[in-house]
Amino acid sequence: MLQHPDTSISLLEGRREPSGTPAANVHGVEIHSGDILVSRGGYPTSALIARGNDSPGNFSHVGLVYVEGVSHAASWITRTPRGCSARSPVPQGMSARAALRNRAFSDRQRWVAARVAEAAARFTREQGYPPPYWVLLDLSRTATEALRGAPRTAHL
Repeated sequence: MLQHPDTSISLLEGRREPSGTPAANVHGVEIHSGDILVSRGGYPTSALIARGNDSPGNFSHVGLVYVEGVSHAASWITRTPRGCSARSPVPQGMSARAALRNRAFSDRQRWVAARVAEAAARFTREQGYPPPYWVLLDLSRTATEALRGAPRTAHL
């Protein structure tokens, strides 16, 4: 999406409904715990998933939104190809330690992704065109290195 923002529809909003669940603002859109996100990937397999079943709609993946009540950090679970059975993000029998490692990895990934998005926007403003793939790789490597040198709680 960073390389081709003009070739995809970024958002098709549904009807706004009142909700008492925690909310977060993600890319200018308010989402709530319990919201269902649907998307269509850009690969041929996503087109096959989107069209290869009897369900209406042109999407290939779904996700259930979870917004943490205090920090309002948003995440999504069960992002699975449409038509496949959804599975728990933490398999039964997984230890608490493994679940915490998984969550820490997700937190780090979100931190790096935010830095790459900021740097890509800055590159676009300064150069007048979106960063090519190899520049995005350099930006992600730089953000990952910055994360490694940051204090443990700086990215949370």
